[in-house]
Amino acid sequence: MKHRFEFFEIYTTFRALVKTQYSAIIKCFRCDFYGEYTSNKFYELLVLNGTIHQTSCTYTFEQNRVAERKHRHIIKTTRSLLLSTFVLSEFWEENGLTIISLINIIISSYISGFSPFEKLYGYAPNYSSFKVFCCTCFLFVLM
Repeated sequence: MKHRFEFFEIYTTFRALVKTQYSAIIKCFRCDFYGEYTSNKFYELLVLNGTIHQTSCTYTFEQNRVAERKHRHIIKTTRSLLLSTFVLSEFWEENGLTIISLINIIISSYISGFSPFEKLYGYAPNYSSFKVFCCTCFLFVLM
């Protein structure tokens, strides 16, 4: 999301995806108290779908600690991978997506030794396509 005004459209698309692809509904929406989450249009959509709307107090990141901790984990892991592999900062986005993909397929003790992918889809992910991130390579030219 590049701009806050895009939130309503993104949420409705996400809600439809969850409903059709996973046969699930969003029961509760927790957020901070920013304007895009508290608009009348968004509130009416939540009420129409029977979704509970819970907001935290303004400027209290402690109340959103699970999301804040996960965000910090992603950022720190992305930064450390960039620094340890000497990759340019232009690859920040690709590196972040790689980290998120890894987090989603690595086994977690929080969900009884399953990966989030396995819990969602019901089968283990395929690990055979993994490559080393930013490995050294040499160009060999035949003359």
